[in-house]
Amino acid sequence: THPLHRLRAPPQCYRSGYYVAMNAGPVPAGPGVGDGEYRPRFLLNEESSAKALALLRQYPKGHARESIEGHFLVTAVGTVDGEGVMSATSVVECSGPACDGSCLGDCGAAFSGDGTLPVPVLLWLHVVCMVATWGLLLPLGVVFAVSLRKSGAKVLGAPIWFFGHRTLQIAGWALQLIGFAAIIAHKNAGAMSGMVKHFSAPHEIIGVVVVVVGSLQPLNAHLRHLPLVGHPTPEGGRTLWRKLWEGMHKGLGYTAVFGGVLNVAVGIYYAWILSFGDGLVPFAASSAVVFFASYMAFAIYARMRLNRPLVNRK
Repeated sequence: THPLHRLRAPPQCYRSGYYVAMNAGPVPAGPGVGDGEYRPRFLLNEESSAKALALLRQYPKGHARESIEGHFLVTAVGTVDGEGVMSATSVVECSGPACDGSCLGDCGAAFSGDGTLPVPVLLWLHVVCMVATWGLLLPLGVVFAVSLRKSGAKVLGAPIWFFGHRTLQIAGWALQLIGFAAIIAHKNAGAMSGMVKHFSAPHEIIGVVVVVVGSLQPLNAHLRHLPLVGHPTPEGGRTLWRKLWEGMHKGLGYTAVFGGVLNVAVGIYYAWILSFGDGLVPFAASSAVVFFASYMAFAIYARMRLNRPLVNRK
């Protein structure tokens, strides 16, 4: 029930096997065939899934068939056991309303699964790390730097804004690298015939950009120690190079955080489109919403109550 490129390229699709879904709604005629409500009917066993994958891979990468939206319709003929598992299956592509939503022969047994994809450990690790990093730690680090700059409070001898900013950025920096490594390992695990594409989907492109920019932030932060850049004077004076450095560091930081937060939402949508199960989408979506609300609420509170010199507080 997915277009060609979504069925054959993501390893989570072809490694988990395929099922045959049937159109449970009215069968449309002409353009739009395959647009009805599909429900899993028969689960293909390992051998039959391999045949389905071979059919999908008859189309080379970049073939015009990949750009055609809508479901990939097939005629599957095989033997179905009492649990709806189909074996000894022949699978051929089909087109037109005559092959959509029809079942001939003994169609009593049906697969009882919901058609969702299992979530491997590496994918869970990627989601947890990236939602925690770009959904909470790195945005909260920016909030500390922006909202507590004028606070006179200190932690371990350092201004609270700097301590919080540095601590949260280091933690987020480490977690995002773990999450990035996890998704690369997941996509390469058991890859077949070089069909796995890296950095092709919008989520992947945005992801690699924000990871690269985010990874460079701790490095360019150290440029402030160069004599050419220097630190602000007690009166707040800044050299030209200091102003340029601040513009670069803040600009890249804001860009990375905005892109990371956006990509968390894109990733959740991507997981929903690919029909991941095991509660992955509800977990990621609810965590992202709670995290976003938390650091926005803290930003408002910090600006109103904490961002003042200690001597002026009541």
